[in-house]
Amino acid sequence: MEQTTRSISPAFKDWAKNNWIGLLVILVALLILFDDSFKFGGYFCFIFYLSFIFYLKYCRANIYIYLRKKIFINMLVLLFFLVRLLVDDFGNKGSPILKNKEYFLYLDAIANNNGEYKIIKSIPKECKLVNRTVLVHGAKKENIWVAGRILTNQINTNQLVLTDWRFIRNAISTIEEITLFIHDSLPLNKSGDLARGIVCGDRNAVPLSDRLLFQHAGTMHLFAVSGLHVGCLFLLFDLVGKCLSLSLRVRGTVALIACGFYVILVGEPNSAVRAWLMLVTFFCSLSLNRKNFSFSSLCLSAIIIMAISPREIFSLGFQLSFTIVTVILWTFHGFPKKDLTSSTLLYGKTALILCLTCSVGSSLIVIDYFGYFSGLSIISNILIYPIIFIFFTLSIFCIFITNDIIIILLENLGSYIFLVSSYFGTLNNCLFGNIQFPDIPNQLHFIFVCFFIVTFYLNFSFTKRLAFIAFCYSLVNFLCFYFS
Repeated sequence: MEQTTRSISPAFKDWAKNNWIGLLVILVALLILFDDSFKFGGYFCFIFYLSFIFYLKYCRANIYIYLRKKIFINMLVLLFFLVRLLVDDFGNKGSPILKNKEYFLYLDAIANNNGEYKIIKSIPKECKLVNRTVLVHGAKKENIWVAGRILTNQINTNQLVLTDWRFIRNAISTIEEITLFIHDSLPLNKSGDLARGIVCGDRNAVPLSDRLLFQHAGTMHLFAVSGLHVGCLFLLFDLVGKCLSLSLRVRGTVALIACGFYVILVGEPNSAVRAWLMLVTFFCSLSLNRKNFSFSSLCLSAIIIMAISPREIFSLGFQLSFTIVTVILWTFHGFPKKDLTSSTLLYGKTALILCLTCSVGSSLIVIDYFGYFSGLSIISNILIYPIIFIFFTLSIFCIFITNDIIIILLENLGSYIFLVSSYFGTLNNCLFGNIQFPDIPNQLHFIFVCFFIVTFYLNFSFTKRLAFIAFCYSLVNFLCFYFS
């Protein structure tokens, strides 16, 4: 007897059609996580998925016939990541030739009689040598780039000694020259340091005491180049293109190129790369007159980043960036814009929900990695968000135009940002500063993200989504007071 095809509901068809790329991200993440957790874990993940596909095909399930092209794409992507992981594992088995790594250090102009310089920037970023003292014998130049070998056991010491060091001030790259030009062009005051931190993503431009206040106020994300910064730059170029009467494709292409160069300039952090890739996919969909899904753009950018470097899934920047944006898109899915006639009411409601979702999306990771929670970050971000685009634009103008009016406006806005952050940072530190949080299992972080991915296209109303986010925020605050 011929086997019949198993029918599926239209609602499940729509969910599978829209959410297939999100499920692909989960499969890729499982492949990487299992491969890292135990030996041959990636093989088991791929074989299990392959067996499931053959089971659907053998049983002639309608879902296989309906999605067979996308299932074939899933298999190719998973096979690519499996080979990619094998190549990475094979490359990591060899022992390093050099025991001492070479670092490029930008040293401050002030030095004492012993030739000790304070490090204000280091490349690569992961060496974490900021605010340390390095001893360079014979260094007499005021502003120098030096390269030298640092012993691995000296990285955590307060004083480092460079061996085989040499001057490379005249051999720095164009990107480094532009970065130095931006640093030198901004005012040498507190607001100028804030502008350096926001535009360049250099949080060390702000003193440590102020950084702690920004951290407890929940506004430390201003110094991590993300969708906020890339979006501000894209909007700035788009507005300039409109003033010049350029077409949508021309000004969009110019804005994307400028944003791409900006992402390279700030060191290609995951959050900035994710935002730029989402802009590219959104603009391409708009140019091709195709319907764009912001969630699909997010998932596609995650796959591209993991294809370049699969181990990025374990980095804090990757987890924080994609978790927050996933929660934001999940909450705003079905947001009723037409019901709000006033633009002020629309902005107020959007800003409140955005700050709430950011707080919920980052809560588990921030508590687990940093051991604190900014319960008042909703208020501080609502007060700061309206002027961030203006402050960012004035900082860009101040790099190329020396004008007293621009500098005065930059100082006033910077003072306002410092005032809000210091007030709510101090208050939040008093309320949540003495909490001892327990360790959060890594499996809980993964399940937290998977929940929002799987339920993204389910028929939940916007009110139910917002109520769930508000419940999560209330639960986190209750647990904070419970552990205090």
